[in-house]
Amino acid sequence: MSIPTLKSPVEQELEKLKELCGYREDIVRKLEKCCLRLYEVGEIVGIHPLMILDIAYILLKQNPEIEIKVEHYVGSGKKRVRTDVYAEIGNKTAIYEIETFNSCFAFIEIGKTPDGRRIFYELLPQEVIEIRLGSKAARYSRYADKFSFVIPSSKKMEILKSKAIKFLQTPLEKRKKKDCRELLRLINLVYRNPPVSFDELMGAKLDGLIFLDLKTLAYEAIGEPFL
Repeated sequence: MSIPTLKSPVEQELEKLKELCGYREDIVRKLEKCCLRLYEVGEIVGIHPLMILDIAYILLKQNPEIEIKVEHYVGSGKKRVRTDVYAEIGNKTAIYEIETFNSCFAFIEIGKTPDGRRIFYELLPQEVIEIRLGSKAARYSRYADKFSFVIPSSKKMEILKSKAIKFLQTPLEKRKKKDCRELLRLINLVYRNPPVSFDELMGAKLDGLIFLDLKTLAYEAIGEPFL
């Protein structure tokens, strides 16, 4: 008796998306390429890689001509970062960063006592959200024409009340330096090598938010996240 081969969650998601698109060859080919890249970088655990495939599928369904790169590097030196989904069509580009907030840091080292013991600060859940959103926008958004977050729809209320989101949705000319410094103080508790600069955060952009239902793939787009 042959033993059936168990497929990974990523492979199962790929099969689901293939079926949803009616096995359309051009879309399937690009989704398979995305899946291979996830395996190359070892990004196959949890809901994060599933959401990467999901947003790639949504983009391709809107326009099969779009080119999708996942886990794609942009920038150089210490400013080099790896994007979740990098999309191109014609001369336009977009970055989509997935944030699940399911496995974020809770403690950070902030110093040492005179006798050498380490001092830790426990981050509040909302502080984790502010840090993740603010730092990602500051470090990533300059590398594409559009920058957006993709977030599980179950997190919508938490995200919309975020100070980082309110700051990023404020037009550049109306942003307050005080708000920037406040958010930057939190971000640089974690991002120290290199730290995020005032100018990077003050000039960061956020074109859209996509709240995604992980079961049905229904989504709500706020702003203008799509190319």
